[in-house]
Amino acid sequence: MNDDILDEDVAYIPYNHKVNKFTRFINGFVDLMVCFFLSSRFSPTSYILPYILYSVFNFPENSDFIRIYIFPLINSLFYFFFLEVSTQQTIGKIVTRTKVFTVEGYKPTSVQIFIRTITRLIPIDAISFLFNYNLHDKVSKTIVTKISKF
Repeated sequence: MNDDILDEDVAYIPYNHKVNKFTRFINGFVDLMVCFFLSSRFSPTSYILPYILYSVFNFPENSDFIRIYIFPLINSLFYFFFLEVSTQQTIGKIVTRTKVFTVEGYKPTSVQIFIRTITRLIPIDAISFLFNYNLHDKVSKTIVTKISKF
């Protein structure tokens, strides 16, 4: 099998290019900071999303639960889903030069990215990488791989 990528959609990623725990930690930390920013008062989404929820769904404007829990949750789900569907990368993965592929080495489908994104809501997922389990990778049948070698 050839280790070179011949086509962007077909990769055949060798397993020795899978990323280590430290890289996964950096990915997660950078993505967490981006999600915090997207949920902060400085982000345009902090004005657009509340408007939609308050006007369309008639949520009370002074609801701390929505502002503290729901906005950040929705922002982070959109962040992970749309970036990984469109580029196979998040900001954290761009920084560490890594990308998401299927275990077979192909570009993940939208369904796989959706499963990957929803699985991040499971609390144990955040620490599963410490045990080399990577819950959202296992459930969605994806891997994160270095792209700098290609």
